[in-house]
Amino acid sequence: MRPGGLAADKGYDSIAFRGYLASRGIRHSIPTRRGAVRHFHTHREISSHRWKVERFFAWLNGFRRLGIRFERYSFIYHAFLILAAIIITLRYF
Repeated sequence: MRPGGLAADKGYDSIAFRGYLASRGIRHSIPTRRGAVRHFHTHREISSHRWKVERFFAWLNGFRRLGIRFERYSFIYHAFLILAAIIITLRYF
């Protein structure tokens, strides 16, 4: 299953990557880097929901244990990640 669209940040701004997405039929919304002369069309309906994802990651960074990875095993980190997502969901919704 292919995604209908991709909203990426400036780190993915390259002609090769844009060509790859276009060849697969995936619409994208990637802003250009500073100083780039190229002008690409961005899809407002794709990038309009990106702030929700960025906000959620900012809330996850508020949990210090997730930002600085103290856990030795990945399943413990994954459990704390799920717990943080539950706390964020209960707190803000």
